Amino acid sequence: MKFILTAGFGLACIFHQAGAQELGTRIKTFDPARANDRTGLSPAENARATMGDYAQCLVQKSRSRTFAFLSHMPGTKAATDAAQNLVVSECLDDRGLKFPHVILRGGLYRALYRKDFEYRNVTLQSEPLDLSKDEGFSSPGYVALRQFGECVVRADPVDSQNIVITSVGSEAEKTAFKNLTPHYSPCLQQGLEVEFSKSAIAGLIAEILYRLSAPAEPASTGRK
Repeated sequence: MKFILTAGFGLACIFHQAGAQELGTRIKTFDPARANDRTGLSPAENARATMGDYAQCLVQKSRSRTFAFLSHMPGTKAATDAAQNLVVSECLDDRGLKFPHVILRGGLYRALYRKDFEYRNVTLQSEPLDLSKDEGFSSPGYVALRQFGECVVRADPVDSQNIVITSVGSEAEKTAFKNLTPHYSPCLQQGLEVEFSKSAIAGLIAEILYRLSAPAEPASTGRK
């Protein structure tokens, strides 16, 4: 099995064995100029910060629609429809940006974690993440990716949390990414190949961290 997590902010996750691509949906978001106001950040960091702001706004405006989107397998028609329903006028301007589902998904989990768990010490559920109720359970790539993410989070929960709660492009975030890197190879299943972008790995870490911290499986059960 070969899994590739692509390197660019605007690219999607590709599951080679499953033969499926996590596609995006066209949604409007903050004026990109707002991200450009953040001095000292690279274009990729500005893009991640803009995604973070947008996701935070969506979570604040509608948790129920947020969880409705997260309940679907990225790249499916159901996920596309849920993403369109997630759009909130207060979070938009007249410009558009195409976010792949996988990037939007990660941004929403990051926003949820920051809202629900940011000021708590990291405490993870002892039981492994139950993926059996996920729409993507039948996809080997979907499952392998989240098993990899869970392995990394459990290996270093503190730096995993720091990736989620620190400011994009900050020294604290850079340190957390650096500290997590040694855990990647030991967590890879045999035959699994991964290419990382910070936006993709940060989103994956946020999803796993949130789901292991939450008392239930909101993305799978449709929690409001």
